[in-house]
Amino acid sequence: MTKKLQVKDELAKLFTESIFKYRKIRPSPRVRKTWEGHAKKGYFDPFFENGGGIFLRRNKKQELVAAVLIFDEPVEYEKNTFQKKFKIVTMPGDKGSVKWVESILEENESLMGKRCSGKLDPWQKDLIPWFESKGIGMRNVLLHGDVKKSLKRLRAHYGKSLREKFESEGLHIAAARTKQDIEIYLGIIKSEFTKNSQFGVKIHHPTFLKLVKKDFMNGLKKGSPPRLVFQGNKIVGGTDFIEHAPGIDGKRRAAFGFNLRPEIQGKGIARVLYEAILSDLHSRGIEVYLGATGQPGVMRIGKIMGRWVGGYTLDRGVAKHFPAGHFKAWL
Repeated sequence: MTKKLQVKDELAKLFTESIFKYRKIRPSPRVRKTWEGHAKKGYFDPFFENGGGIFLRRNKKQELVAAVLIFDEPVEYEKNTFQKKFKIVTMPGDKGSVKWVESILEENESLMGKRCSGKLDPWQKDLIPWFESKGIGMRNVLLHGDVKKSLKRLRAHYGKSLREKFESEGLHIAAARTKQDIEIYLGIIKSEFTKNSQFGVKIHHPTFLKLVKKDFMNGLKKGSPPRLVFQGNKIVGGTDFIEHAPGIDGKRRAAFGFNLRPEIQGKGIARVLYEAILSDLHSRGIEVYLGATGQPGVMRIGKIMGRWVGGYTLDRGVAKHFPAGHFKAWL
């Protein structure tokens, strides 16, 4: 085995072990091996393909206990454009490695470049102040939730008032029926994220919207189109989801989002959409939902529904950052 392959294996093992420890999971050898493979492909193959700086911390037995990787990454939807990507690997509760990571980052900040991004795991939140001091701010928080428990908490919290506001506004939810319905919904998505790109940096990009349109049209043909919000006969919003591969705990997962026209935002409509989409996911046997957000309303209702942090995305040189304290409730 070459040294490169050995290091990649070590990184994958350390990373997956950190997640198992944080989630208090005791995996079978088969599950462990599977997720180490996912880690190599998703996180570490790009580093070894594109090259960059790698810094490893070992204990007295020469076992890998922490790592910092900084490498070139193609910018999504922008040809021949690269930015720096950082990946930090530590074990939960390892305070010594947090100090080591800070010192490595301080000594090698120049490698980060003017444009960079990366994700911190939940147990690495103590590193956020260092990043913010260098102008690398939080873009979003990745939130996970248990479908069944969130649905129960949502209904218990709002009770009968859950749908009262929705119905008083003359709103109802129905599946998209035509290509024109989907075009209108795509227009809402494009408009909202063009005006508020800080909530989804690439969502209004033509290439991204083209891919989304393809997915929606396929869903229309297969009988699983996005669900839209109507005010009378007018489409004023919608919601859609995509199922992901099962998580590290083996549970079925899906990510979903919803978008509303400005005139019906801030009226408590989102809570009804959450109930609708969670009910749908529950009926399909999906157990966990996830999504990255910087939306204040989503973060507030996330607390009500008992969601938990899956990670933090940080960047520099990508888009305007949120004000200090924006994510305080999730740190």
